[in-house]
Amino acid sequence: MTEQNDGNTITLPEVIVVGDPNQSPRTVADWFAEGFYFGWNHPDGQPEAPAPLDEPYLQAYFEGVGAARGKRTDFDHYEGPEIGPDIGGQPLDEFERGFREALEDLFRVEDKHIENEPFLEIAPGPGTL
Repeated sequence: MTEQNDGNTITLPEVIVVGDPNQSPRTVADWFAEGFYFGWNHPDGQPEAPAPLDEPYLQAYFEGVGAARGKRTDFDHYEGPEIGPDIGGQPLDEFERGFREALEDLFRVEDKHIENEPFLEIAPGPGTL
C-alpha cells in the first residue's frame, strides 16, 4: 500500500494474518489468548487447564486469565463518558427535511422576468480601430 504525500511516495507496511481460526493453540501466545478469552467471558469462573500443558504454556494460560479479569474489572467499573438514554427530540430524518425546507425558502429564486435596460453603446472615437 502506498500513500502520496507532497509528491513523495511512502510505502506503508501490510499486515497479513495467516492461520486457521479453528486450529488448536500451539504457541505460548496462543495459550495466553485462550486464557484471556476465558477470563474475559467468565470473570468469576474457576480456570482450569484445558489440556495437559507444559509449564510455559500453562503459565501463559493463567496469566491470560488474570490479565483479562483485570481488564474486565476496569471495563465494568468505567465511569467516563458514555452513550446514555435517549434524551428525546426530533428524529434525524424529520430534522433534515425541515432544514432542507428552511434552506429552500432562504435561497429560493423566484421566476420574475426582469426587463434589462439595453446596454449603452459607445461609438468608437477617432483614431481607434
